Amino acid sequence: MDETKMDALISSLTVKAKVSLEDDDINLIHPRYAQYKIKNRTSNQEERRRQWLQNQKEKRSETINVRRGIQGDHKVFMEEMELEYTKKKYYKKIVRDDNRPYKDWIMMSEWLVDVPTDFLEDWICTICPEGRRVLVIAEKGSTCAYTRRGDFLMKFPSALPGGSGEAGRGHTIVDCIWHHPTRTFFLLDVLIWGVPLTNCESELRFYWLTNKFSEIPNLMKVSLTNRHRFLLLQHNPVSQLQNMMSVHPPFENNFPKADGILFFHKDCLYTGGKSPLVTWLKPFMVQQILNIPIAAEYIAEKPANYPEFTPRLDKQASESNAKEIIDLYKDSVSKQDSNMEMETTSTPSEMASQSNDTSQNLSFSNSVATDESKVPESN
Repeated sequence: MDETKMDALISSLTVKAKVSLEDDDINLIHPRYAQYKIKNRTSNQEERRRQWLQNQKEKRSETINVRRGIQGDHKVFMEEMELEYTKKKYYKKIVRDDNRPYKDWIMMSEWLVDVPTDFLEDWICTICPEGRRVLVIAEKGSTCAYTRRGDFLMKFPSALPGGSGEAGRGHTIVDCIWHHPTRTFFLLDVLIWGVPLTNCESELRFYWLTNKFSEIPNLMKVSLTNRHRFLLLQHNPVSQLQNMMSVHPPFENNFPKADGILFFHKDCLYTGGKSPLVTWLKPFMVQQILNIPIAAEYIAEKPANYPEFTPRLDKQASESNAKEIIDLYKDSVSKQDSNMEMETTSTPSEMASQSNDTSQNLSFSNSVATDESKVPESN
């Protein structure tokens, strides 16, 4: 077997062999394209989103009540805070020994499998370029970038608050996509920009990030105090997604290319690790998953060895079909009941008449059968 065929075989096996119980993992094939059945799926995405939002709400309410001093005994609260601080201090010490103090700080996404019922009203979308997710931290006159696993990537001066000697005092932590060929950081989200924002909804974080970015135009220019460019990604309501996907390329000269679309629930808080309130689709999937027209160039960019889309019956359609079947069954049962009722309420003369009709039909059918038996069979 020649090398070309061998490479094609290895590539196809790489795509088809990625099977995991975590079917929403974006490192695997999208479940609607996967050529295997999803087994042992613990719960649907919609239910997990609802539960996640409820947990966020309860935790914020507890925090507010504790700060107001209207919940629990003060002494018990102080003991819990002291224990929590001890645990955090011990955890930080262990992590720093591993040289990865920012491991799992970045909020990651899941595949968008179950389209939310409030998708048009409560979700925000962002077209993301190809690149590497990094955490950029500016403080004490320098800026450092870390991978999502917490590995140190680079150190450089930047125009972010606290990011260089001339940027002034400040503390900034932003979630970015690093595109190495163009030496550009694309700003995606913010954790701290003067004030902590991880406990704020995504709608507020994006508004804050947009306003703060507009105050520092030097971020878009390369200089001695800003070694790499920073560009802001556009966050728009999902209702504008069709207009966004009708334009290609989304980035100048199609460099970098669009890697995918991130969808954020507007009430999502910034939490490290995977969140069901942040979902992901590749551009070519939008038309089939969301039934939204897209530019032909996005479809052409679909990898040649990616499996074909597997449609599934819509939940509402299946419920409608089930209702129709139940209604038909009820109608047939009611007709049988009415026929039985008519038979029981017939008079003796009517029953005799029906019996005579039946006997006549039987004698007629027997005569027909006899005549048919006399007809010779054809070859």
